[in-house]
Amino acid sequence: MINFEPKKTYAYRAFVFEKQTPAWLFGTFTNILMIIASGLLAIVLLIWLRIDLGILGYYFSQWLGLLVLATTIVFLLISWRAFLDWLKTPHPKRTLAQSAPDIKAGKANVANWTSFEALHTILTATEKSSKRTEASFSLILLSELIRLDSAKFILMRLGIQPEELDKQLKQEQNSAKDGKGLQDILDLAIDAAVQRGKPYITIGDLFASLAKNDPFFAGQLFEKELDVEDVKNIGYWAESLEERERNRGKFWTYENLVRMPGIGRDWAAGYTIGLDQFSQDMT
Repeated sequence: MINFEPKKTYAYRAFVFEKQTPAWLFGTFTNILMIIASGLLAIVLLIWLRIDLGILGYYFSQWLGLLVLATTIVFLLISWRAFLDWLKTPHPKRTLAQSAPDIKAGKANVANWTSFEALHTILTATEKSSKRTEASFSLILLSELIRLDSAKFILMRLGIQPEELDKQLKQEQNSAKDGKGLQDILDLAIDAAVQRGKPYITIGDLFASLAKNDPFFAGQLFEKELDVEDVKNIGYWAESLEERERNRGKFWTYENLVRMPGIGRDWAAGYTIGLDQFSQDMT
């Protein structure tokens, strides 16, 4: 029997922290503070360069104090966000492939090898399943999955409209009891992740498992002349794109820094009198 204890993972702590933290704090509020901090920085620099700003120039120390305050708050918010992101990412000491036998024997907690998004979806489905005994767990899990943007992307690439599937799911949940439980779903999800050499179970692996464990979803795929391998391939491709976009946003990494072009590469001709005062010729 597979051991699934999400409350013993760091990701569960991130899940609890996020529920207690207002969503706007890391979105609109942080963006507004960054804009304010940028404006304050511009004012402080202009005053420091002794550019006449009229009456604004007489309050250098006040502007500087506000800049430090706004920058400190932004730094703390970004640090908290980064800490939550670290908690969300699984950090097992062994790979999923190495631990798979122990996981299936119940000797290791499979939640430690489950992505935050997948873990969150399973937790929500488990909670709803305890209140709705008339529907199978696999159907409830599927209904939770299709609410995610990443899952909608996978479904649309499979030729399945998420809105149509959601409507059919609501009708099916009132009568269907043939789907499998969490143990069977996790068992095949582990196999799907190991087959692709993934470090942990993702949304795509849950879809691949449901393609075998849920008769309703398997029927939807059959109508489109698709099988489990198609679901695995589309899921893996979608996750690769998502990972690439996520890494592209980390401008501070070496890989992204070396992609940035140097200054003046598109200059045709001219003098750099101002630039020469603050730079050194490296050629």
